[in-house]
Amino acid sequence: MDTTTHIPPRSALFSQAPIGLGTDLTESLESFTCRLAREHRVARRAIEQMVNRLGKPLYVDDSGPPRLDSPTELAAEFGRRLATLAMQPDVRGLGLGRLAGSISTMHTLRQYRAWCGDCFCDNRAAGVPAHLPLVWSLADYQRCLKHGQVLETQCPCCGRQSVASNSWSREIDHCPWCDKDMARRRMGGVPSFAHMARRHDVDVDTSCSRVLGQFIAQISRLHAKPDDCAVAAAVDSAVARGLAASRAKFSVRAGLPNSTVHTVINRGGSTSITVLMRVAAAADVSMAGLLYSSLWQVDVRGVAPAELSRSPRLRVNRKHDWAQIRREAMAALSAGESVSLQMLARKLKVDQSYFSAQIGEVREEILERARASRAADRKRRLEELTASVRQARECLIANGTRVSARAISEVLSMPGNSPYIRRAVKLARR
Repeated sequence: MDTTTHIPPRSALFSQAPIGLGTDLTESLESFTCRLAREHRVARRAIEQMVNRLGKPLYVDDSGPPRLDSPTELAAEFGRRLATLAMQPDVRGLGLGRLAGSISTMHTLRQYRAWCGDCFCDNRAAGVPAHLPLVWSLADYQRCLKHGQVLETQCPCCGRQSVASNSWSREIDHCPWCDKDMARRRMGGVPSFAHMARRHDVDVDTSCSRVLGQFIAQISRLHAKPDDCAVAAAVDSAVARGLAASRAKFSVRAGLPNSTVHTVINRGGSTSITVLMRVAAAADVSMAGLLYSSLWQVDVRGVAPAELSRSPRLRVNRKHDWAQIRREAMAALSAGESVSLQMLARKLKVDQSYFSAQIGEVREEILERARASRAADRKRRLEELTASVRQARECLIANGTRVSARAISEVLSMPGNSPYIRRAVKLARR
């Protein structure tokens, strides 16, 4: 009788499962790799070396850390090899590697890491390991859907930024520079300057975040490569349903140059996530349905048409009547509007660099008004911050905590070395 014991196959790495797979907060491939390195108590570079031993070395010509979530073949191969090492097939669904050739790598991922401190706190309370969802890495994802606040990009203690892909083996919810905890809730809903500056874009940020979250939730369930881009079918479907009179009118509805829509329809190839999102929103179809025919009929609503006009538009190359533009600029100044060169250029739909060189004597008056407007805005923000500092002082006193500038900055989740916070603390003592 054969007494040989059957030994099942073993994984080369810990077989931990990705977090949030199939949801809008699906974990990114870079986060999974960093978390795997943390479990083995090694640097991320050690995991990359193990992946390279399974075949032809990857990312050997890159000077910096690889962007594992980018839509490239190298990222897709990295995910496949890592899934083999961890014996977790779901790892192949992480990142955007399988969308290589369909999604452009330009302006897709953020340069610096972004996060939501409240989400870190919620995960810690629920016992979920610290991780970074893929949507936080997308450049167009600006506002957390769960807590309605702009994603943070600077450490609240040292004020430094970290690249999205780094080789530090620290906890993901800690700063790689000062090792301070970034899982912090906003006390009393005190907004930072980033929130104040983006207050008027709440609806646009929320809509774009919702569409991108649905897009990630759908494609994370699929491991196959996408079909041929169905932009032409989406545009023709929108015309047939009466959403646009023609393809040219559809470009206007989507806020895209007609040449961009024409190129995507007739030439195919990769397109940016921004273009894909605008086409899906204008056609009122699923964003993932433009890449996977199996998801074409999924009922997922995009951005409302009224919000499309406020979303960032792509640059349109065309000739301008600079004499007319100068007259319109003078009319805006005569009306007493407080505008900057950037705001006025956006309003007149011209490039800012050309606008600054062509408007002549109007430029100095605009700059002077912009300086006065910035000074008034800084004064207003300082007054709001001073009021928040007073509230933070009262909160610390009520809790029996020693009142200091550092403690106040931690309550407000703002860098303690900021000149604004130091000035506000001095004003609050008066």
